[in-house]
Amino acid sequence: MKDSIFIVTHKKLDKYVKKNGYHYIQVNVAKNGDLGLEYNDMNGDNISEKNPNYCELTGVYWIWKNYKCDKDDIIGICHYRRFFSPLKRKNSKFYVSIKKAKKLLNKYDIIVPKKFVFPVTTYEFYDKCAGKKKDLDIVREVLQEKYPDYVESFDNYCASNEGHYMNMMICKKQLFDEYCEWLFGVLFEVEKRVDISDYTKEEARIFGYISELLLNVYINKNNLKEKEIRVVNTES
Repeated sequence: MKDSIFIVTHKKLDKYVKKNGYHYIQVNVAKNGDLGLEYNDMNGDNISEKNPNYCELTGVYWIWKNYKCDKDDIIGICHYRRFFSPLKRKNSKFYVSIKKAKKLLNKYDIIVPKKFVFPVTTYEFYDKCAGKKKDLDIVREVLQEKYPDYVESFDNYCASNEGHYMNMMICKKQLFDEYCEWLFGVLFEVEKRVDISDYTKEEARIFGYISELLLNVYINKNNLKEKEIRVVNTES
């Protein structure tokens, strides 16, 4: 068994105590160099050079392609400053344990952050705060062509005003692999069609932003039973 929750980071973390089953994976190694952490996004099959546009997804991609474990093993994604925790505590001993995650996943398909609720629709929020609405139009175009069964879920989600964000999840490896195959199938095709040459540095993080939306689309379309857990931020 190789149950693992990965802490995606771009810097060394000295102040956090690792729990059993938690592992660091450094992203953006192609630009910043290897910091000597347990894992990084530049070995094996990787998209490390895409980090400015894909954000933590370069780590997600690496885990999908290179981390070998059984289909029923647990895979989790959190961040260097954001962790799942049932309590409002920043100390690492209050982060969700592998044991707790496994117990929850006997009842649920996936563990995700508690939903954010916005005063506008997801489509409007993305246009105002993340990127450009043409990005989502291209995503819909790709879904229509490659994954038409997901279009209704995408439309419904874009018209809603709540969802899970931060690209954090814990689920079994088989579900993780199936999700990644679909997710990157969408994103790589969108990347071929979208022009980001005039985007700001923040807007250029487009594929990280879009994937936050797509996780919700995938959950809803596949009727996954989700367990929401609070996320604590260890930095201001």
